[in-house]
Amino acid sequence: GWVAGRLLLTKGWSPYGEQVSAEIQHMFYGGEASAGGEILFVYPLHLMVVIAPFAAVRDYELARALWMTFLEVALVSIALLSVSLVRWRMSRGLLIAVLVFASLWYHGVRALVNGNVVAVCALFVVLCFLMIRSGHDLWAGLFLGLAAMKPNVMLLVSVFIVLWALSRRRW
Repeated sequence: GWVAGRLLLTKGWSPYGEQVSAEIQHMFYGGEASAGGEILFVYPLHLMVVIAPFAAVRDYELARALWMTFLEVALVSIALLSVSLVRWRMSRGLLIAVLVFASLWYHGVRALVNGNVVAVCALFVVLCFLMIRSGHDLWAGLFLGLAAMKPNVMLLVSVFIVLWALSRRRW
């Protein structure tokens, strides 16, 4: 995503173009990929809303470190906002345990190490639910739309939320 975003910002290239795919493969393989090893940018374009600040950083290693920090903040935010969403009152010790768990459980660490945007999608889903609860349906729709940057993960959640909204006549 960083390469695609960087080339979109600096050269105006489509992230889905062959030039971008070639640059991604050059970065990872040092040249053209072997058959079956091609790396393509396959995310929806609105992912660039999240990636652009990191793609603006020239140094990949620094951008990667900043991205991983952002993902860790997202994981902790998911935990805090989820506790708030369900209005769970807990002791400080339990809250610390929940935050440590949120940061260190397998799915969080895997997303962090892989640099996977799924943690950001989950944050947007929690924000969507918070907005639904508070009656801010426009913001809820915005966050749901942003969460769709990972459509294969978001399909069922999105269908559920849309069906729920229709059943409640919250257009």
